[in-house]
Amino acid sequence: LDVAQFLLDAQPLRVQATALTGQNASRTYYDSVTLVVQFEGGSTATIIFAANGDTSFPKEYLEVHRADSSAFLHNYRKLVGKGPQGRLHKRSFSQQKGFEEEARAFRDGCAAGVAPIPMADMSAVTRLTFAAMESLQTGEPVWLSRETTE
Repeated sequence: LDVAQFLLDAQPLRVQATALTGQNASRTYYDSVTLVVQFEGGSTATIIFAANGDTSFPKEYLEVHRADSSAFLHNYRKLVGKGPQGRLHKRSFSQQKGFEEEARAFRDGCAAGVAPIPMADMSAVTRLTFAAMESLQTGEPVWLSRETTE
């Protein structure tokens, strides 16, 4: 959720969450969930958490599409894309997910007294997470409030 918000540089407006259900309709698998999030500006993110998939498939997979461009990130190791500027193809043998950079930014922010991520963004992702849980429980889309925390 936070990656989508960061990439779109927009606040979430609405979320619809659907969990996988078993043959017995009373059993819901909350570790396999699809979220559809609408953001300010008209962008939509579809996020799939799939605990039931084939383990040989990439654990983390990100697709980004816009105007005449698309990019795919596979397990934080391979990035491919194509757009008006041509093709993009990068590989990495390490699986950098930014944990070290995140810890460094937090440490530096504490030392400087400045949050590395705006409080309004962190608050919006937290509200989005709770709204997704509400949507899972009710089966209905949930609109997020426009509150901000500065």
